Amino acid sequence: MYKSIHTGGSYMFQTIKFSDVVAVEGYIAKYPGANALYKSFKPEAKRFIQDFFLSKRTLPLTYDPFFKRIFNPDIHSDRLSRLISAILGQEVIVTEILSSEDTLVKGNSLMIMDIVVRLADGSITNVEIQKISAAFPAERMSCYSADLLLRQYEQVKARMKDNFTYGSLNKVYTIVIFENTDTQTTSESVYQAFHTEAMSKIYLHHGKTNFDTGLSLDFLQEFFLISLDIFKEVGYGKDDSELTAWLSLLATDTYEEAEFLCGKYPWMEEIFQEISEYVHDPEEVLGMFSEALQVMDDNMFRYMSDKHAALVKQQQAEIENQQVEIENQQAEIENQRVEIENLQLYIIKQLKESKQPKEEAVLRLTEICNLPKERALEIVENYWNS
Repeated sequence: MYKSIHTGGSYMFQTIKFSDVVAVEGYIAKYPGANALYKSFKPEAKRFIQDFFLSKRTLPLTYDPFFKRIFNPDIHSDRLSRLISAILGQEVIVTEILSSEDTLVKGNSLMIMDIVVRLADGSITNVEIQKISAAFPAERMSCYSADLLLRQYEQVKARMKDNFTYGSLNKVYTIVIFENTDTQTTSESVYQAFHTEAMSKIYLHHGKTNFDTGLSLDFLQEFFLISLDIFKEVGYGKDDSELTAWLSLLATDTYEEAEFLCGKYPWMEEIFQEISEYVHDPEEVLGMFSEALQVMDDNMFRYMSDKHAALVKQQQAEIENQQVEIENQQAEIENQRVEIENLQLYIIKQLKESKQPKEEAVLRLTEICNLPKERALEIVENYWNS
């Protein structure tokens, strides 16, 4: 049984206390698998692991593996039910975990979601935790929501067969929790949407289909978007609501903050106990952290690949536009050349018909067309007898 230990103002539940980084690394070295992973980490990742074992930081619940473990519906269905209820603003119960990987084409995974569950009323909810908000734009949210709805349609239709009606379908909720809305990528649509002056103090956004005429129809797809960085600025610790409690849990990363939260919400002590117990299982915690880093790397790779593809497409469009512009300019130059040539021929023809000497034609071309005398003489010689 673990007991609370107070050290330096932190609220901790660990029976193992490490004095410094050397002690932490010596402990990890006793576990070959964990030690191999630890040695493969970059310095920043190593510092995170060190801080966890030194009781300076909790495990980050905004990392997919840790979130899924703490909110695992098979073990703690009440936690996920309460979190979703707080976000939706209505009491719901998680009754079933659905596959987070949807395959509509044999052998091809179209979408891999974080957590997908069915609620007691039959509706489906997808909960996404995102560290890179720029990698989860509105277009991706739309696809995830459409996937949930299509998945439900196929399941319900297969079950009800000839008795199927569209009224048999239930809501699908897409919940996206952004750890940080990327203050360093201010050109991204997600950042710009969250950080307008009107939105600067709003951390929970609920969206659904509405008509500008006021036509009232209840569509099945709804979205709930949460910005934890804005929450920490304007909502953290401001009230005792269920939503504030759960978002505070997700936003917390130090044991000092955990102490404060456990004082307000005693039921969180069980969660922080569970988190701290991982100090006794280095291979498990480093494995989850390694998985989290891999997910982040994959997301960043996809994000950078998409950015690169978009940049290439933009550059190709610019090159094509420049090519069209050059061709237009060349055509304009050619038209001007033809006009000048016609003018020169007209001048020569008029002077020749009026019995004027060649010298007069050369003089006129020099004055009217602003040509050097030598060039004007060459033109006159070429066309005088034609």
